[in-house]
Amino acid sequence: MLLRTCSSFRILSGGSTDPDFLDDSSKVPQIIAAVVIVLVAEAISVVVVVVVVVVVEEEIVVEQKGVVVIVVVVVVVVVVVVVVVIVVVVVVVVVVVVVVVLVVVVVVAVVILIVVVVLVEEVVKVVVVVVVVLVVVVVVVVVVVVVVEVVVGVVVVGEMAGKIILPLELLFSLR
Repeated sequence: MLLRTCSSFRILSGGSTDPDFLDDSSKVPQIIAAVVIVLVAEAISVVVVVVVVVVVEEEIVVEQKGVVVIVVVVVVVVVVVVVVVIVVVVVVVVVVVVVVVLVVVVVVAVVILIVVVVLVEEVVKVVVVVVVVLVVVVVVVVVVVVVVEVVVGVVVVGEMAGKIILPLELLFSLR
């Protein structure tokens, strides 16, 4: 039963039907999906920021325009709330993945530490080396995440800001 379930999953994920054959290409869709999720989360967060800034800046104008504009702003606020909930869910998933990666790194480092301590008697030097390695790995992971977020944020801000601000400015300029 378990073998059939695994085979079915491998077929669905694009992998090999042979249970003894590990096909790395089956992980490609998962990696692409993860990248898409991060990109969508970044895009949504930029959209939320832009919409909130525009709505806050136009608050005085909204009070002067009447019921139609207030209804539009309420709709925008509802959309922003829904988007924020989606962003929170995606961020939680991404944080869980990062935490799992860091836990795996720590476990591997501890195993290496134990092996080295058994083989080498200079425990102090080994502990210092392992701590330095852990710090470097964590810093590299954080830097990579920040760089990806900055690059994606810059690209998305350029595109999304034009798509959101222009229609809102046209809406608020109506008399």
